[in-house]
Amino acid sequence: MYIFLPPFVTTKARRGFRQVPAAGKTVGVNRDGIQQLIERMTSTERGVEELYDILDRGMLEREVELSLPRFTVEKELPVSSLFGALGAGELLEPGKADLRGFLENSSDNLHLGDAVHRAKIEVNEEGTTAAGATAIFTFRSSRPTEPAVFNANHPFVYLIYEKPSQSIIFAGVFRTPTSPAETN
Repeated sequence: MYIFLPPFVTTKARRGFRQVPAAGKTVGVNRDGIQQLIERMTSTERGVEELYDILDRGMLEREVELSLPRFTVEKELPVSSLFGALGAGELLEPGKADLRGFLENSSDNLHLGDAVHRAKIEVNEEGTTAAGATAIFTFRSSRPTEPAVFNANHPFVYLIYEKPSQSIIFAGVFRTPTSPAETN
């Protein structure tokens, strides 16, 4: 398998990837394998190390004929649930958060109110837009040869990765691809 790395054109170097088969190889797609892939990438320290190794190492450029479905993913989460999951829920509770250092000459106790985190990813024939970052698609592999063909007509995992901070900015699963005629 190869990794598809579309560089994003922004002030920050963000990258996404997709695993794609080698040119000329027929690969059976296990349509129920997405959950196993996610578990392999995230459930063990070795899996996480392998994922970051794939994202961080440099690869040679290679031309690819790529067919991706058009899709938009939008998700909204209350900040309170995000803070709670991170163990910082007390920042939102009056009397529990101690943020006095953020105010000059104040004895009032400051706490955060509720807020909403909203993420949107749009993929179309012009590239990928994620929170205002635009991507130009290229393909990288270990050996430059004839163009590989990759038709994402099956479920796939996608990530948008910021290499300088080694942070996965967005992650998702696309489960309902359209027919190849609709992806052009």
